[in-house]
Amino acid sequence: MKKALIIVILSMVPAYIFSQTFITLNKALSECAAEIKEHFIKDSRALIFIENEAVTRELSSLLVSQRHLAIVERDEKVLKAIESEQNYQMTGNVSDATATSIGKQLGAQLIIIGSIESNGELFNINIRVVDIEKAQRVMDKWWNNVRIEPSKTARLHTVGASVGSTFYAPFLIGTVRGTFSPFDNFFIEAGMDVGFFHGSNNKEDSDYLNSYGLNIDSYFSLYPFIHLNFFLPFKNSGGLYIGAGAGYMYSKYEFNDGIAEANIFALDVIAGANLFDFLDVSYTMRTDFMNFFKGINHKVSVGYVYRFKQK
Repeated sequence: MKKALIIVILSMVPAYIFSQTFITLNKALSECAAEIKEHFIKDSRALIFIENEAVTRELSSLLVSQRHLAIVERDEKVLKAIESEQNYQMTGNVSDATATSIGKQLGAQLIIIGSIESNGELFNINIRVVDIEKAQRVMDKWWNNVRIEPSKTARLHTVGASVGSTFYAPFLIGTVRGTFSPFDNFFIEAGMDVGFFHGSNNKEDSDYLNSYGLNIDSYFSLYPFIHLNFFLPFKNSGGLYIGAGAGYMYSKYEFNDGIAEANIFALDVIAGANLFDFLDVSYTMRTDFMNFFKGINHKVSVGYVYRFKQK
């Protein structure tokens, strides 16, 4: 009953995390850039008016990387054009008419206007795109609950080591591991568990061994694994994660009258926290595929990780 309850609880955690999450600036503006691309032919000149420098830089970078639009740089010529329009500043408060007039002076075919509203620690972003030749909007869209911070906070690149236990077999576990984030809020974890000692305090197992006059003198195991985890970063450092994966375990038992070896595939469900970017605490529910409920064990571990800083 307890095992079934644990599984139900773990299955509910991802839904809760996703319901509490936010959209990163990179994801919101990537969607924006893809939609803008659909409305204009290649090499159209675009001018950007957004009141936040971080948003401006991110969107400009994404549009340039598409190799589809030419971005009009905000140089002295741009500033003079703005000053000529009744001293308007480069903010989201620029009207469509004013933006169109400035765009024409600078030879732009489209103008991207952005405004930002605070939503607690997050922000709501509105992006409007005006086709200067047609003098009409072709896009007017909101992205809500956006986190305007470098997207690196949502990626976890680490290497580290930890110690833990299943309080049974293996009783002591040393782990080396690394993580790589191919995109925001997810990371791939690969590593190796090395296990020592068999905590044969399970009565059923002890009775079984005793019936054959056997005692476990030593135990050793290797478990290479790979996991895919969802990552929810904290505001300043670290974050929570939950995921699943699999591994292949090699176990070696030395009895009082011989040696036995075992090889099994196993399924992992993992939940944990990266604290302060250097301390990792995790729980892993591990089971073989053939005997899910009886073959389950629980690994708790704590360790040090080095988090690579993204530039």
